[in-house]
Amino acid sequence: MQKIIYSGKTVDRLMWEEKSKEDVVRSAMTKGVLAFDKDKTVLEAAKSMSKLNVGSFLVIDKKKNPVGIITERDILSKVIASELDPKNVRICDVMSAPITSVDADETISNALLTMGMKGIKHLVVQEKGEVVGMFSLSSLIDIEKRALDIR
Repeated sequence: MQKIIYSGKTVDRLMWEEKSKEDVVRSAMTKGVLAFDKDKTVLEAAKSMSKLNVGSFLVIDKKKNPVGIITERDILSKVIASELDPKNVRICDVMSAPITSVDADETISNALLTMGMKGIKHLVVQEKGEVVGMFSLSSLIDIEKRALDIR
């Protein structure tokens, strides 16, 4: 175990050798990534989120490099609450950046610890430097559903 400081307390952080297949991010992540161009409007993103029933998109540049993430919360707090017109606001102006990522073989516990330390609800999942999925608090609900065999 590795010791780290979290909120002023020393906690144990699990290391690679202590992981099982069921305990890693890969087993709980949403595979594949929905991405949106950074120069599209917030209205376009919000309509797509609604249509696809998702709460976030990876934001990419013209070269398809990930540059941020746009979430329902970003839209609500940075656009709607500020009384901005979502038709006139570009995603890059309100997205959360930089991206926080986690390796697909990291433990779920460590992913949650990272989320807690950074105050975020979504992680980009990478494998060998490539984006392979997303991990969010909703992923935990999916884990429990599978464990309880609920559809």
